[in-house]
Amino acid sequence: MADKNLIFSALEELAPPELAEEWDNVGLQVGQKKGNVNKAFLSLDATLPVVEEAKKIGADLIVTHHPLLYKPLKNVDFSTPSGKIINLLIKSGIDLYSLHTNLDSAVSGTSRTLASMLGLKNLRPVIPSSVSPSCGMGVYGVFTSPLKFSKVISKVKKVLHEADIRYCGEHSKNIKTAAVCTGSGGSLLNKIFKMKVDLFITGELKYHEALEASQRGLAVITAGHYHTETIILPVLKKYLEKKFPSLKVFISAISTSPLNA
Repeated sequence: MADKNLIFSALEELAPPELAEEWDNVGLQVGQKKGNVNKAFLSLDATLPVVEEAKKIGADLIVTHHPLLYKPLKNVDFSTPSGKIINLLIKSGIDLYSLHTNLDSAVSGTSRTLASMLGLKNLRPVIPSSVSPSCGMGVYGVFTSPLKFSKVISKVKKVLHEADIRYCGEHSKNIKTAAVCTGSGGSLLNKIFKMKVDLFITGELKYHEALEASQRGLAVITAGHYHTETIILPVLKKYLEKKFPSLKVFISAISTSPLNA
């Protein structure tokens, strides 16, 4: 058991809310800050099946990466997808808390986690945060030794087991420097072009974004929005368990990408 306020404070220590983008909605989504938590449940999204899964194991708190609520609600209609989820959360006494772009930008966030898993070193943010220069959207770094593009593709496939890997670039190209942005990385492209890195690894790009990258000679790997971000859940689980040894922390076994390969 752990005090809910202390859990929220720990989450904000990991991913300060001030790092979130202006359009984002992070923090408490549904519930209240007072009380205790026996079981915390982690998922990328708070879908209805995920909330039902959390209810079955007796979770008191769900922590997601993607917020359930982005815009102010005009009503809560229990017949809508979000309304059904909110209704079930309230009836089940489960609080919902989200860490989104603040976790993306954090020092121990999504992009840095993936970059580290891929072996990139000397990581720095692509777009530093005005709040903290060491934080920011995306990261870039170097491989200890140059790798053929084909080897990097294999490395990404190994790290992100079931990812939907797409790429553009010559297999024989030498890759020394790379930028990484989990989720949707298109907004970083102009900055990445100016940095002249060899490779950009992200979750997804629009067709014309990928086309421009190819024409500019930038190698690209897209591995799926879901698959590039779900890697943060084990990190979050380990963090909470270390902070609160008496807290039981679970990761959803059914959470998956809405897009099937």
